[in-house]
Amino acid sequence: AMRAAVQLLIGGQISKGWADLEKNPAKAAANAVRLMKKHDVGMEVDDEAGINADGVIAFIKQCAAGKPPGVHLSMDVNGTPGRGQVAVAVGAIEHLEWVNLMVSNPAYDQTNSVNFALKDGIPAEKITVAYYAGTWVNNC
Repeated sequence: AMRAAVQLLIGGQISKGWADLEKNPAKAAANAVRLMKKHDVGMEVDDEAGINADGVIAFIKQCAAGKPPGVHLSMDVNGTPGRGQVAVAVGAIEHLEWVNLMVSNPAYDQTNSVNFALKDGIPAEKITVAYYAGTWVNNC
């Protein structure tokens, strides 16, 4: 059997639901936990557009409390974490298996992302880095 971590993706850069999640993290978490249990999968919070760190932290904590055993919670911070993303990652780090530094700025240099994340308090053992293999980002 392949041992792959399957996750739902919550959020994203063009997501329209951040305001609802941030205003009512308990309701959003209840819905997310219901889906995680139904499909026996974890969840990645794609925190590219969220700005209310307290709401997102509460959401992650509530999801962690209700998730099925053996699944993972993670977070995508869109490369170089911004102030709100750092607050979420640091505030919920005990509930996150990893923090994915997707595409970094400046100049799509993943080393910058890792250095900024470490400086901001994200533990090295929780950092993952994603590289694009496309033609518009030459970092592979």
